[in-house]
Amino acid sequence: MLRIEETERVQELVGQMYEPLSKSPSAQSPSALQQLLTIMASGAGLRSLVQDDWDHLVGKWLVLPLDSAPVESTSVSTVLNGIPLRSMVRQQMIDRPSCIRDIAAIECATFESRSNIEPESLAVLQNYLSPGASDAGVRITGSEKVDRVTLEIGTMLPHEAILTRTLQSTTQLSGRTVLTQNVQRRTVRFTYVQEQ
Repeated sequence: MLRIEETERVQELVGQMYEPLSKSPSAQSPSALQQLLTIMASGAGLRSLVQDDWDHLVGKWLVLPLDSAPVESTSVSTVLNGIPLRSMVRQQMIDRPSCIRDIAAIECATFESRSNIEPESLAVLQNYLSPGASDAGVRITGSEKVDRVTLEIGTMLPHEAILTRTLQSTTQLSGRTVLTQNVQRRTVRFTYVQEQ
């Protein structure tokens, strides 16, 4: 990462977007939001966030082979307060599409990483997200994270990233079991313009 252009404008837009929440704290605007705004207010903090994002988009795929054989591993991540969560991770190349840059077709690869929290860690996650909720009949039954990124094979420039987080839970209501699925999806598309 060499630089971010117009950081002041990015900080201004983020500030405008979150200003109402920062002025009236509520359950929808925890203290983590204030920490994010503080980070975004500094150029170094913004660069750090962008560097982490770039590493996630490109760095994690550098060693993955250009074939469809999956690579499986176990991963340990931590939530706030250092609570460890173990996940099974499956990474593989799932497609070899063409991408367009400067009006030319370029050979690309689409990589996917699918991470599922192991059953033993689901109870830990549940207790972290909502302490005591299991007594009220709410039980987390699954948590999956899917990252899908399309990159140029020769340069590793990203063209598209789709990040999906799914949390499944069951709730006991009037003797019935209700399944709930919370899905968050973020799609990012990149375009590249030729220097004038």
